[in-house]
Amino acid sequence: MVENSSSRWWEFYAVRYAMGTVFGAVVFYFLCSANPGWRALLFDNSGVPIADMSIFHLVPIRLDKMQMTLLITYGLVYCYIASAPILVFHATRFLLDYRLEKREWLWWFLRYLLVPVTGAGGIWWSTNRLLWAILGLIFAFILWGQYWLGANALLKRRQLYAFYEKLSKRREQAHGGILDSYRHLREHGNSFFIVLLEVVLGLVLFGVGRYQIDEKLSDDSTFMLYLGILFLWIVPSVGVWFIATSFEREFSEAALQVVGHGEEDSAKEPAK
Repeated sequence: MVENSSSRWWEFYAVRYAMGTVFGAVVFYFLCSANPGWRALLFDNSGVPIADMSIFHLVPIRLDKMQMTLLITYGLVYCYIASAPILVFHATRFLLDYRLEKREWLWWFLRYLLVPVTGAGGIWWSTNRLLWAILGLIFAFILWGQYWLGANALLKRRQLYAFYEKLSKRREQAHGGILDSYRHLREHGNSFFIVLLEVVLGLVLFGVGRYQIDEKLSDDSTFMLYLGILFLWIVPSVGVWFIATSFEREFSEAALQVVGHGEEDSAKEPAK
């Protein structure tokens, strides 16, 4: 008996999170080294003062076994949080249309890029820093795309159910390992996508730490900034629960309709 790769779930999880965990640990080490509010999470109070460090002159600090274990744990948690947008994009993939006509490109721009471009322009105008404006554009695009797609998925639950129903039937008819092919391609893509999201989120969190030092913000104000960024980042993935629940409702209603039609057909049959 040949074991289906979909039942070997560890293959997909290992590919998806192994590199993300290691890279996440590196990003988290960097954040703890460069941001004053993060230092106590991994290091003690000794070592190089935060004020003496910059993004280009971080002094490496040796870690003992306990700190290494803690860092790997942080890396896994950070990896999982950073990958939250992938869950939203995966749940709403039925809305993605890659075959846009020329007249639809303007609507596509207004839908997905107008808000991020406006936000990036505001950052550039207020800070006069192109790098932060580009980072703001990427961060806002990821956030806005999640919120827009998540809201539309809830409004188009019948299309969602129709997509998965058609996909399920098509998978039952598939032969020759084509399912394994695109699943493995997607999981390897997920792995690199997670690394990209870790970089984007890490740079945003690093920017908050630098802003705290430059503007001499209080710890309370800085904590609220961190909390607000993480809240905005993960709220759309929480909305996936509602998408799944609406999907479940459509499935339940479709099953009841099938049962109802079956009872009607039985009632119409002549008695023998």
